[in-house]
Amino acid sequence: MSGRARQATLDDLPLYATDEQIGAVILGPGRAKEWCSIALGLERKGLPTVDPIHRGRFVPAVRQWYYARHGVGQAPPEKIDGAEDWSPWKSRRQA
Repeated sequence: MSGRARQATLDDLPLYATDEQIGAVILGPGRAKEWCSIALGLERKGLPTVDPIHRGRFVPAVRQWYYARHGVGQAPPEKIDGAEDWSPWKSRRQA
């Protein structure tokens, strides 16, 4: 068994997590202090803000925002290109 501690994930956080907790998970413990300044910039791009009642960010919304930002779990929109023309594929009867 390894003596190294397991890195926390978003699943390990409470429903509303502090910026310190989120920073440690997203950036790793060595860069967690950078999260506050990064988060301010990302809020302008739609990152969920700190909820004033719970004094934390809603973790499922943070995860969803990051997934959407990187296109994870989103199917490309279907293109409608008109009616199908099956005439070239119809079999011809040989006499």
